[in-house]
Amino acid sequence: FRSRWVITQFSIPGNSNTTLPNYECIAVSTTPDPTGTYFVWSYQYPGTLFNDYPKIGVWRDAYHITLNQFTNGGAWRGLGILSQDRTAALSGDAGAVALYINYYSVDPNAGGVLPADIDGIIPPPAGLPQIFAEFQADEFGDPADALRIYKWTTDFVNPANSVFSALPDVALAAFDARSPSSAPIEVQGGSSLDGLNDRLMHRFAYRNLGSYSSPVNSYTGNFTVNTSGVNPTSAATYQAGIRWFELRRSADSITVRDQGTHTTGASDAANGLNNWMGSIAQDNQGSIALGFSQAGTGQNADIRIAGRTGSSTGAGLAAGESLMYDAPNAQSSGNRWGDYSAMSVDPSDDCTFWYTQEYYATSSSSGFSTRVGSFKYPGCTPAPKATISGTITSCSTGQPISAAAVVGTGGYHRLTPSNGTYSMVVSPGSYSISASKSLGYVGDSQSTTVTSGGTATVNICLQGVAVLSATTPTLSSESCGTPNNSPDPGEQITATLPISNIGGAGTSNLVATLRATGGVQTAVTQNYGAVSAAGGTASRNFTFRVNSSQTCGSPVTLTWDLSDGSTSYGSISQ
Repeated sequence: FRSRWVITQFSIPGNSNTTLPNYECIAVSTTPDPTGTYFVWSYQYPGTLFNDYPKIGVWRDAYHITLNQFTNGGAWRGLGILSQDRTAALSGDAGAVALYINYYSVDPNAGGVLPADIDGIIPPPAGLPQIFAEFQADEFGDPADALRIYKWTTDFVNPANSVFSALPDVALAAFDARSPSSAPIEVQGGSSLDGLNDRLMHRFAYRNLGSYSSPVNSYTGNFTVNTSGVNPTSAATYQAGIRWFELRRSADSITVRDQGTHTTGASDAANGLNNWMGSIAQDNQGSIALGFSQAGTGQNADIRIAGRTGSSTGAGLAAGESLMYDAPNAQSSGNRWGDYSAMSVDPSDDCTFWYTQEYYATSSSSGFSTRVGSFKYPGCTPAPKATISGTITSCSTGQPISAAAVVGTGGYHRLTPSNGTYSMVVSPGSYSISASKSLGYVGDSQSTTVTSGGTATVNICLQGVAVLSATTPTLSSESCGTPNNSPDPGEQITATLPISNIGGAGTSNLVATLRATGGVQTAVTQNYGAVSAAGGTASRNFTFRVNSSQTCGSPVTLTWDLSDGSTSYGSISQ
């Protein structure tokens, strides 16, 4: 489904200045190569808000970014959402629309919200809107321990039709969200660390465990809770565990399928281990992997993994817990810990988990290192796959078309290189493959069915059309006295109009008629004839008299009507 790399980062020239704006930058790779070229955009963030803590999720319609907003002076301003048109972004459209929501006026307490992010080769079904999640806790003054889910239906053509709304809260088993401070995690020989226990941890991972036609919409997520069994008033009375969950969704109905709190050893606030900073995902068979940091008074912040195999429920992460990396040292001072831990699944087999997490190789205040590891469950078999490939060409010339957008059912999207080819790895099934290019070609589509391990070839030719434009005309002669490069009342002048064709087809008998309007006394017609495709140009001279009633010094507006036989190309005015 995904063959691109997406990067987002804030740019905050206004962070310490209340009058300057900030920006959210987005980059989308042009190929599957992360070291290659990228399309880039910079969106000015509204007002002078600081767009902190961006988290991105890929959905069929958009790249959705959630943000924690602050004033440029630092005061909290709630949840912000920036969603970029995915189809336009994948095509490199410099004007790709981004929709923005400021939810602060609706709920000033909303924050730490995550967008759903797709894993796996089987896309979400058509018409399933994006959702976002945050957790609610009665200790925070919320009605109950639950997940709050938001639904976002976008319309990038008519943004006013987009709708953002809260769905009913999804109740969770009771948990304790209390923390004695912002740094309750005890570490052997180091400073106490931030638990970030007030928000969901990255990612809120979506996977379709069914098929495109019969979807099983599953979501996993996690956050940190207190498992000491007492009201924590200090680090010595706090113990961190990870509440994880799996949701199932049918339209707007969302239920908890499985959940648990992952702790290691006995509940012992003074001497027990803390599990926190988790990230969770599923492979193609519904097995779950949770990665996290683990530390205690007798242990550095090691990197651990735990999991559940298969699709059973109710037994917690019964596959057990393993050490991924034994951290040799600890953070010497400061409490900030890496809030960007991530568990993801390799699309090459949909079995291999990749996990990234922070650790300290040598003791320091901020010289942390990042460990990247991979693993998979022995019983996992690669997801069934098939390939659809082909070449997009011009129907009239047979030549390949570069930068054509090729879209397959479900949101598969490719952009052709100079040789016009494309290839997409898909889930076996039936597909409609459409190809288009915004300027100069008429889109077309074909249908195909592809089986597991098979390859279908879908070649599409696009009908070219001329796309005409004109630059500013020049005056080549004037009849009144010394030329002054200005049309005077009653003067006969000759204007030269260059026309270019950037479309996919040439003209055969292009005719331009200068209208008798805007200060032109009589209409004039010139035949440009054949103007070749892909950059062909031609110029013609139009000799006419300026209306004698024209006010001296006032401009003359020249308007040409363009046509080629029965085909009208509209008008241009200069």
